[in-house]
Amino acid sequence: MKAIAVEREGLLADMRDWGVAPNYVHKFLAKNNDTGRTVELTAFQFNDTQHLNNPHQWLAAYAAFWCRVYREAEVAADQAQALGAIQSLNVMAGMLGQSQFVLMLHRWWDMSFPVHQLPALNVRFTPEPAPAALH
Repeated sequence: MKAIAVEREGLLADMRDWGVAPNYVHKFLAKNNDTGRTVELTAFQFNDTQHLNNPHQWLAAYAAFWCRVYREAEVAADQAQALGAIQSLNVMAGMLGQSQFVLMLHRWWDMSFPVHQLPALNVRFTPEPAPAALH
């Protein structure tokens, strides 16, 4: 599997837009491969701190990352991977009771609809009607 990396400056701007606190941005960069020009997601992700335990902040940091991955994707497979990660964040946030984050993510989804053309998060999309099932 290839490395997943985004441009650092764009990611930092997106993290500001998502409201990620500076200490969470710093820890996110430290946990991943920050080359100064790009930030590459590492394979082993976990929070080993006792003080950075706000789920909203971590969800927002990873939303900024995956939305940036989607924005920078050059092939459909990379876009699909990013959208899958974004859908996973949506489900996890909902199950963690992070309704404000879920609303933010849905707003991003709605605003980016002209690009991805998918009607909603977690809704099966078929460009053609599904064939009738025989019982």
